Amino acid sequence: MRKTLQLREFSAQPHTGLTPAKRDTLSEAAVICLEEQSHESGVELAVSGAFDEKFILEWDAATERMIRCYADKEEATEDGAYCVAIITIAELTSLLVTQKSRKGNGFDFHLGNSEDKRNFLDTTILEVSGIRNGSESTIKKRMAEKNERLNSYQNRLPGYIAIVEFGTPLVDVLER
Repeated sequence: MRKTLQLREFSAQPHTGLTPAKRDTLSEAAVICLEEQSHESGVELAVSGAFDEKFILEWDAATERMIRCYADKEEATEDGAYCVAIITIAELTSLLVTQKSRKGNGFDFHLGNSEDKRNFLDTTILEVSGIRNGSESTIKKRMAEKNERLNSYQNRLPGYIAIVEFGTPLVDVLER
């Protein structure tokens, strides 16, 4: 039996680097992205790359207010991808978001356990990218771009790059 990931429960997870309100925003954006690709709660989420796994994604249906709120597709895709990547990586590794990265670091989040506060010297990082509906070649190209970009920052921290594609839906993960 496949493990179920509940988007509605994301705000209750102990990610010390994200407030419950931010987690709500990210999960609402994920719902919009999934539903705009004609998915319903209970859809299978495939994970490829560093992990080979399948999950069932469940959520409460989008409201008309949510649809209006997330009308900016680029922003919704970015935020929705954050949600799906974070809950997937947390489930697969037990790593949680301990802090949002600052602009210019080349990655999106610091990961650790729920006890981690501000010791980021040995941190694990997470870089995320979202695609509404893309081919396998589009996903591979985006992964290569993200990895090259991280390398250009001379960033040698261990971590993950996660490309979330909502059309399938799929999370492709590279472990660095």
